[in-house]
Amino acid sequence: MNFLTVYVKEIHTADEWEIGENKEDGICYPFQPTTLEQRALIARDFVEKFDYKIPLVLDGMNNAVKDAYGAWPKRLYVIDSEGFVVYKGGLLDLPGKAKEIEYWLK
Repeated sequence: MNFLTVYVKEIHTADEWEIGENKEDGICYPFQPTTLEQRALIARDFVEKFDYKIPLVLDGMNNAVKDAYGAWPKRLYVIDSEGFVVYKGGLLDLPGKAKEIEYWLK
């Protein structure tokens, strides 16, 4: 199995939907990125702050992955070796869905 994270549109920016928890943790950014370079800076910051080990790639500024997979704010998928979606997790309940996927993969 290979794991991959696709970083899509930022969910909690100060100009859109700021939440106190993210502000306290120092992970609330002032504005929604408008360039791929800005998106990459936020993604790099995430990887460094959380010592994130899963490979992370960026969705393009056209948000094609977000739109195709309904992957905002977060969503888990299992894609088989032929490129077919064989599991689609629901929105938001990431810890619960991670356990569900673990069980499903076994």
